[in-house]
Amino acid sequence: MPHLGVPELLIILVIFVLVFGVGKLPQIGKALGQGIRDFREATQGLGEEDASGADSGKSAEAEALHGLVKIGTLLGSKTNTEHN
Repeated sequence: MPHLGVPELLIILVIFVLVFGVGKLPQIGKALGQGIRDFREATQGLGEEDASGADSGKSAEAEALHGLVKIGTLLGSKTNTEHN
């Protein structure tokens, strides 16, 4: 599996800036971080649910899905403004 070096990461960053613009990057980063955090909590909740047999994982799954929807909304709003 190839490793990503500094030049590859810089190219990816430039593409993100060109596609989304500088103003959207902090919002996308925040939403992505929240989505990852929610996903991590949901996966930990599933492990605890397996051990305890409780139904607590459903709320964690809902939170993770909500984080992903926020990311999609941010990305979708950028593409919708470009079409208008």
